[in-house]
Amino acid sequence: MTNIQIDDAWKLSSGLRDDMVLSIYSAYFAPDAEYQGGRVLLLHLIGMDEVEEPTTLKLSVGADWETADGGITITHPTKKQQRINASTIYGHWITHAQEIPELVAELQRRPGGPLNAKVWEGLILHLQERELKFGKNIDPQLRLMPTEYFGLIADAPVATQPQLQPQPPVAGLMTPPPTQGIPSVPPPSTPDPAALLAQARAAQAAATNGSSPLYNELVELAKVNDWPTFLATVLSDARVLADDELAQQAIDQTQLYNNARSS
Repeated sequence: MTNIQIDDAWKLSSGLRDDMVLSIYSAYFAPDAEYQGGRVLLLHLIGMDEVEEPTTLKLSVGADWETADGGITITHPTKKQQRINASTIYGHWITHAQEIPELVAELQRRPGGPLNAKVWEGLILHLQERELKFGKNIDPQLRLMPTEYFGLIADAPVATQPQLQPQPPVAGLMTPPPTQGIPSVPPPSTPDPAALLAQARAAQAAATNGSSPLYNELVELAKVNDWPTFLATVLSDARVLADDELAQQAIDQTQLYNNARSS
């Protein structure tokens, strides 16, 4: 068969981002029901891109990894050397990160290494699409990988820096930080993921007049905070992330936030 050169006008797009600047506010290890039936852990990186749109990256870490502390760290039951496999997506992510000297210096100042999800929190990274190769009989993939380190969220200009910092994650979720005018909910002394989920479901079940106490709480929060601050708080609230419908409403600026501001 003769090879025919295809003009650029006929080439297709994947529809996915191939370049972005990501500010990482939350990081944790957790499964995903749409990836291998939810049987393996992935690193979830949650933040905002350069135009303050909420963004989540999910990086597979390989088979059989476990977490005993609600998604903060992972261990492998059979590996003598607790190291991420270089052929996983997370392994490729680490490889690309190691090519950025300033990023390596910052990561090595943080305890826990790559088995601790928190080492990625607070970083601002330039991500670009790179082709990842996995060996024989496996098609390469195009994935966003770190190519530049732009510093820390905490050092960003005040105008673009959310005033509320995420708290330690519990079972892949975040406990809510204190917010002005809204009482904070202290984390339990021994975090119980099942209990947190039950509390979130109970709050939803207690809905009255078409809205739950948590929804009303977010409405009041939106009225007194700008969008970046409101979004950072939502992304660090375990109760919100436990309710899929409410979480989707909260991260879409045109829904809960704008309605609250206009009321």
